Amino acid sequence: MVVGLLVALWLAWWLVQTAFGSSDEPAAAEPSASPSFGLSLTPSADPAASGQPTASAPPEPSASAVASASPSATAARCADSDISVTVAPDSTSLSVGEGTRLTMTVANGGDAACSRDVGPGANEIRVTSGSVLVWSSDFCNPSDQERQEVLQPGGEFTTSVTWPGTITQKSCPSDQPLAQPGTYRTIARSGSIESEPVTFTIQ
Repeated sequence: MVVGLLVALWLAWWLVQTAFGSSDEPAAAEPSASPSFGLSLTPSADPAASGQPTASAPPEPSASAVASASPSATAARCADSDISVTVAPDSTSLSVGEGTRLTMTVANGGDAACSRDVGPGANEIRVTSGSVLVWSSDFCNPSDQERQEVLQPGGEFTTSVTWPGTITQKSCPSDQPLAQPGTYRTIARSGSIESEPVTFTIQ
């Protein structure tokens, strides 16, 4: 009878364990919301806080950077149709052996400021007699140097050279002969734009 009671108690205990599990077994770990592997995969509100590179648009150049990029950044190049060239000798009546200063003016006749190359590579002043080239500013000072100058509407650029009163060949050799009495003309050129010739005489 005692044995039967013990068997009945053991059976009741076994059924309870089977139905609810043993409290001695470790509870199963709840699955993590996301595997971490020691790193946080949740993006930070501040991208810089994660240490990861962040995409950003390239910086826009500032107005000052654009303006200094080139001499013509603030003004378009002058159209030849807006440019006029004139030349004037200091004296229109000279003696043999007497030179004169020749002044060239480049003017902007357009409605907007523009940039013009007024360097020695673009400019030239010549002296002629009939069809003969007597002297050129390029003979003694050959140069391809460029100089961009912004000309305002109605603005002018002037430059001067002195003609020594001689008949000059290229490279300006020494002992150049003097220009003899007669009628001469001077012409100035800026790029492909030429001035009207101005006449002077040597007595």
